[in-house]
Amino acid sequence: FLKDAPGDSFDLEAELVSMLQKFETILTMEVLKPFARMFDMGQYSDAEGNESFGLKRVSILVMQLQSAQGGQLHEVATRALNEERDRQREVLKTVHLVPFSLPSLMEGEDNTQLMEERVQLIDHYLERCFARIHQMSQCKGDCDIITEYSEAKMLLSKQARDLVVNEFGPVLKECYLNMSKWNVDYLESLHNRMDISSYTIDIVKMINLQIVKQNIEQFRQMHQNVRHEIFSSMSPQEQAEAIFGTSPQHKSYIPMMHEFDATHKLAVEKARYLLTNTPYDQILPRALDTAFDEVRARTDCAHKLKVSKISPQDIARLDEDAYRFRANVEHNLPKAIQNISNMPSDVGENVQDNNLLRSIQTYTSIVKIAPFVADSSLLGTTTAAEVINTLKIKLNETIMQFTNVPETPQHISLKHKALLRLERWDPTVAVCHGKNDQISMFKAAADLES
Repeated sequence: FLKDAPGDSFDLEAELVSMLQKFETILTMEVLKPFARMFDMGQYSDAEGNESFGLKRVSILVMQLQSAQGGQLHEVATRALNEERDRQREVLKTVHLVPFSLPSLMEGEDNTQLMEERVQLIDHYLERCFARIHQMSQCKGDCDIITEYSEAKMLLSKQARDLVVNEFGPVLKECYLNMSKWNVDYLESLHNRMDISSYTIDIVKMINLQIVKQNIEQFRQMHQNVRHEIFSSMSPQEQAEAIFGTSPQHKSYIPMMHEFDATHKLAVEKARYLLTNTPYDQILPRALDTAFDEVRARTDCAHKLKVSKISPQDIARLDEDAYRFRANVEHNLPKAIQNISNMPSDVGENVQDNNLLRSIQTYTSIVKIAPFVADSSLLGTTTAAEVINTLKIKLNETIMQFTNVPETPQHISLKHKALLRLERWDPTVAVCHGKNDQISMFKAAADLES
């Protein structure tokens, strides 16, 4: 009929082919590709999504096209989704493999640089490994490749366990006292890194880090002419006093000085790790305060000792990291406060509220640690006053939502959410749940304002 119609000719078949090609291009490049990128970055739960977002939504589209007798549209969508799923299945088969060769440590050689490199490689792999396991665990049971996710999780867990057990195996054997000192130094460095990592809770399920630490300390005690275990348990001031009271000619003097400097270096590394490798909303309450209290106490003692090899440049760089950390928190925190009520409900309001409370606690700590700075290049564009003002607005808004008389079902819902939020931010609730380290959001706001 179209060829008999007046006007320009119209090639229906060509137009349908063109539209089909355009549909395939949009589906592949603009719909599937972003989710594929999330998958490749290990953000499996986000990539899978739900009924309104992610690969789950694409699967629903394919089923809708089939039930609507979508013909070629259904064929194109099915093929594109299957190709991406097949690619993901292949990726999951090898996601557990260690993508590097560990540097070998040699007897009688200076292994300091190789030790650090090996520790970093293992740390980065385990951090990535456990992050992916946690993401896979959040994927829902009706996911198209849930079986493959389950198998990949088992492979990742086994690979992580094998790696950890293999590294710490020598210090857990009965003959661990016969180990080489450089091997103990390496395992102690690896243990210390794991002890402050984001995946510590996963590691302790695989290996007893406390026994590792005890055996290393026992080795030190047996192989050094100093009561290492007692000295290590001392406060910085007590260690400085012990060194002051020991003659430089005594056989325990140099080991004590080495221990003091090494512990100070570890304290600096721990503080820097919190500032540079830990999201500010994931830092435990008072963790920053504790880390910096130790660093500054040891720095003061080092000045009195005079012979300590602690570098002033390391302390200066740590202070710069603290100011940058504060600037970063001040830049991001107002937006996080403003968006606290705007997140999707499936994100978990309890997690949102607790993360914000932890963020404010962290910010309160860093303001005390880095109160001001002369170098303008380390300052952020957001001021403390803006953070405090945004927080006060959010607190007042929450209180108003709770105290207002509800007039609609939406108001009732807001009032309920406000009540739950106020309970989470109230210190008496935290104490009831055994979380005495948490402070009130209102107390934090008052502290910041003062």
